[in-house]
Amino acid sequence: MRRVLLASVVGLLSILLLSPPASAAETQATDPVNDVPYDRGDLIFYRAIHRSANVDLRVRTERGGNPEMVWPNLNTRIRWRIDVGPPAGPEYYADIQIARGVDVVMLGRVRRVSDNQVVCQAQNHVSGNNIVIQTQNVYRFQFLRGCIGAPNSFRARATFIWDNAAPGGTTYIDYAPNGGPTAPITSSP
Repeated sequence: MRRVLLASVVGLLSILLLSPPASAAETQATDPVNDVPYDRGDLIFYRAIHRSANVDLRVRTERGGNPEMVWPNLNTRIRWRIDVGPPAGPEYYADIQIARGVDVVMLGRVRRVSDNQVVCQAQNHVSGNNIVIQTQNVYRFQFLRGCIGAPNSFRARATFIWDNAAPGGTTYIDYAPNGGPTAPITSSP
């Protein structure tokens, strides 16, 4: 009897864990390759997922690299502009950037635009409700929905700001999507 019960529980758990969340909505698309001249700062794909518990933002670049090793300075960042409107315009920034202290670390920070207040954050290699990670050429920042006020929907636009750190040098900026923010991404109740 125990074996039958155990097999049933294991089977049910595997179905529940493998099935996609019932209350998730997302948008994703490719972005033109080589629309900026620096591959590490060239966005080629974006994905924004709105779940009942969290927001998951991802971008892929033409060429990857651990930000803690290859991003040239603190001004280089991936910035998601998040519009929970109305009115139109971003109310929050979700940034992936590096910071220097004892070590160089990759951080994710959600910042309220109106007062520049950090409302949520994450650090690479540190577990918690909010995560920021990089794998090859994919950069991901997942944070609790409450960080942006737990809206029913939001619009998003990724921006990669690559500052090559040369005096008088060029800062490359790539947007995804190029034409403005996404359509509203509405999470089911």
